[in-house]
Amino acid sequence: MAGAAEAKAEYELELVKLKDELALIIKDVEIREQFLVTSFAVGICAANADHHISDEEREELEELAFGLGKAKVLSRVAQRRLDHWYKNPPELNTVWRMIEDNGFNKPKHISVFDKIINMVVMADDVENHHEEEFIEAWNQLVA
Repeated sequence: MAGAAEAKAEYELELVKLKDELALIIKDVEIREQFLVTSFAVGICAANADHHISDEEREELEELAFGLGKAKVLSRVAQRRLDHWYKNPPELNTVWRMIEDNGFNKPKHISVFDKIINMVVMADDVENHHEEEFIEAWNQLVA
């Protein structure tokens, strides 16, 4: 009997460890997806600074945000959210609130967002005054 109880206790311990490991993996996946979605929001917002998202800006954003050029790495829910944003781009204050709410306002994240903004703005080889104003407003938020 002692052997069976010991085996059961060991099994229970392994089960708890496995649940903890799975929880960490799921959390990592959720954080990764939320970071990608937030990166996309930053990029769409920047691309729309001049009130028009060019094909070049969209392509650049997808390549930067996903490294694959396509959004197939996201869940359907997240993909629908991005599709909605392409039709109704989020405003900078909304994007910044998302950044803060997700804890992505740390220097390592801001650095990535800065690069996305600069690459997306220059994707169509034109930087107009609307985009300059957007970059100024962004820089004020991150300061």
